[in-house]
Amino acid sequence: MLTFSHLNADAFENPQKNGRKRPRVREPVACYHCRKCKVRCDRRSPCKQCQDRGMDKQCTYSRSKSPVSATEPILSPRRAEIDLLALQQPTTRSSDGEILEPRSVLQHNQATVSHTNSAFKGSNFKTRLISGTHWMAVCNDLPVIGAMLEKTIDFQPTWRTFAEVKSLLQVANTVPSGANGDSKKLLDLLPDRSTCEKWIRRYCETYGRIYHVIDHNCLITELEEISMATGVVNEVHVLKILLAIAISMQTDKSERLRGRIILQEAESRIHTSTQFQKPCIGVVQALLLLIIMKTVTASDTDKMYSLVGIMGLTTQIALSMGLHRDPALFPGVTPYYAEVRKRLWACFFRLNLEYCIRGGSHFGIRLEDVDCPLPSPIDFVSINSGTTREPSSFLNQAQGATDQAFNIAAMKLAIVRAPLHQRLCSTTPQLSTEVRDRMRDSFHKILRELPLNLREGASPCSPIEKLQQALLSMHVHSFMIIITLNFVVGAPSHNSQRADLYELWDNSISILCQLQEVLQSETELSGVAYHLLWTDLARAALTACLVVGRLRSINLGTTVSNGPQPTLVIFQQLLLKYLDSLSQILAGRYHLGPVAAKTRLVLAVAMAVTSSLINDFGGLQQDSKFFKVGITASEEVVTKMERSLKRKAEESRIALLGFNSTTSASPSVPTPLAANWMDHAQIPDASIQALFSSDCSFYLDPESLNVGMQSDLCLPYPMASFKSPSTIHSAPNLLWEDI
Repeated sequence: MLTFSHLNADAFENPQKNGRKRPRVREPVACYHCRKCKVRCDRRSPCKQCQDRGMDKQCTYSRSKSPVSATEPILSPRRAEIDLLALQQPTTRSSDGEILEPRSVLQHNQATVSHTNSAFKGSNFKTRLISGTHWMAVCNDLPVIGAMLEKTIDFQPTWRTFAEVKSLLQVANTVPSGANGDSKKLLDLLPDRSTCEKWIRRYCETYGRIYHVIDHNCLITELEEISMATGVVNEVHVLKILLAIAISMQTDKSERLRGRIILQEAESRIHTSTQFQKPCIGVVQALLLLIIMKTVTASDTDKMYSLVGIMGLTTQIALSMGLHRDPALFPGVTPYYAEVRKRLWACFFRLNLEYCIRGGSHFGIRLEDVDCPLPSPIDFVSINSGTTREPSSFLNQAQGATDQAFNIAAMKLAIVRAPLHQRLCSTTPQLSTEVRDRMRDSFHKILRELPLNLREGASPCSPIEKLQQALLSMHVHSFMIIITLNFVVGAPSHNSQRADLYELWDNSISILCQLQEVLQSETELSGVAYHLLWTDLARAALTACLVVGRLRSINLGTTVSNGPQPTLVIFQQLLLKYLDSLSQILAGRYHLGPVAAKTRLVLAVAMAVTSSLINDFGGLQQDSKFFKVGITASEEVVTKMERSLKRKAEESRIALLGFNSTTSASPSVPTPLAANWMDHAQIPDASIQALFSSDCSFYLDPESLNVGMQSDLCLPYPMASFKSPSTIHSAPNLLWEDI
């Protein structure tokens, strides 16, 4: 049975040493003199026993002697180039070593310590915690959107119509089950050699340049071994190729459902075969490919937390293998496999952290146990002396160097973000302005060290370099939004917030601008950008709406003039421009699944309310108008969605009837799904079920049948209800389902 690794470096170097070697750190429960005299201490400062002895100034609470503080991460010497000073929380002690009371610390350092983030809430089911890093946490302070998510009485018609929209979307995106995890049938799912090579190349040109899980040369070599095998083939190799094909299919609208079929069979096989419980490089590669595939599908469906199981299995195997440790600690590891281990750990670390930030969940890796170095900026295929064939990589030297620089920089950013994300997801997510400033400096230092073609705003560059630019830049801007929101969300509007609001605006607009450029491109990389950055899009758009609303409230309370300030007008006009453009982009994608449809609904309401903010600059009493505007906008956009989906369904039905009439004259034996299905003509998404053979059982998720009036966005996220549309207050909490 696999277990998590808790061994230190000595245990790896000396296998005969077993067990937990880390010393236990215990906090003192009594002052020094009470411990020495073995008397009860009331833990005050000074305690009553010391006061009675007249030893007030000598009452100290010294910490246990430990080589490493339990609250500070271990910084590896190999990461000296990364400035992690921002991750160190200063200890609240006085100059003489006395522990200070929290209240006195707050009074002493009122200007630097922020309030607790009110966006942090627990789910109503009390099964997990949702932090302010969730992309919808900003809705706590957007009352109209909050009321819509709460499904108040006025928004009930909207949600009844959206239930029909959701039903149509689920039917259009339902895929049949096929091989049911049978290894022989899984092998039949592989298309012919040339088709496999085409999709493998597509994968290596897109997601393969974002995550260095497996290289082109390795996939082609394993494909050759499978094609030449006369007996039992390695099912790990088969699944790696199938998953790479399934991922690349998500960049093609007409093939994406075929990729979902492969996902079903691959995931079923991974959970039932003992081959995928063995900790080895090939298994980790297959699991990471599955995580990428499920991350892509989560951008179209309501299954964000379907990654929990596979993420836990991958974590268990990765830690059991010691991927988080320096490969130099293991004897007999060649330079090639040492580099493979470092790259796999970097990919897993990034994917795990991005999943936690996207869902607002805790990042569970013990950072003090991690000492794996960063990947090396080398072409590691060239150091593999065991290969028997010429490298088949299609990238030139410059492209390979760009990809290596991107992946190293992405890992550096992840190392900086991970400890702060853990703090933001704790039960007391307190930050200081000093930590925020140091974090900003660390981010900017990493970006300044990038090659010129990967720096923000660099041009001209290829589409993939543009996407890599956007990913690095948006990871920085998006996380700075999360940090700054910790100082704003839940606090009443005040003129002292202007600096924070302007910083939120700069980061949000930068994200919206870059996403507009990337998503408007007609290449397959536009789909990749949407799959990986849709939560950043929603967070940035809603944060910009929050900024405009807060500035309006501040101006109402500080100015005598009834007109808006020029800065606010400019902000509103620029925001409406981006919201309109991005809403149109989502309008062309919402048919892919419920998430895009819900995101478009939220943005449509935000755009309608924002457009009315300046026109109704008459006073706070007019806020009830925004509520009515939001209701009207939500009903209009959902009605348009329903009409569009029904029209497309009708067109697909007519096309299917025409297809059946032309083939009824010359009936033919239906070709089973598992036999050369890649050679079929492109099948319309809406009619895919009818064109499969009748003996195929259909995979229907039980949740897809429940499309009533249940919450449609996320797990319950507490939110104050609206008693009357005439009075709008800031909503401190929210309700939504998992996305």
